Formats: sequence, C-alpha cells, structure tokens
Amino acid sequence: MTLEYCDANGVVSARDIWPLSIVFMDEYLMLLAHCKLRDDYRAFRVDRIGAFHLTGKSFQPHRVAMLRVFLEQLKAYSPPE
Repeated sequence: MTLEYCDANGVVSARDIWPLSIVFMDEYLMLLAHCKLRDDYRAFRVDRIGAFHLTGKSFQPHRVAMLRVFLEQLKAYSPPE
C-alpha cells in the first residue's frame, strides 16, 4: 500500500507501507505499519492520511509476527520527559 501522509509540520510525503493494524492511541486513530522508506515500524495518524493506493503486493505470511514485534517496541518505548 502507498499512502500520502502529512506530518505534524505539514510536510506531505508518499510512503510505501505494510499496514498491520488500526488502533486507538491517546486521542487519535493510528495506523500501525512497517514503513519501507524508514525501514522501521511507524504509527501514522489516520486523520493525516490524504490518500492511499493499493499496490497488490502481499506480505501476509509475515503480518502477525511483524505486529508482535511492533507491539513489543511500543511497550518498551518510554517518551522523553
């Protein structure tokens, strides 16, 4: 999947992602995904997604394992004070 995403500074970028889940975090719906541009897991605010396009590429055999890894990273994250 490719999406057009507007970050907190208003910068729009195109991201190739493997979507893993949509969750409610804090005050926003978040799309949890593996971002191919950053080669890392990212949480994208759904309200900042301008458009998305399906690519037809599948990563299904790895989806559950990738989601587990991402959720473990989220649990271990401690935000700066």
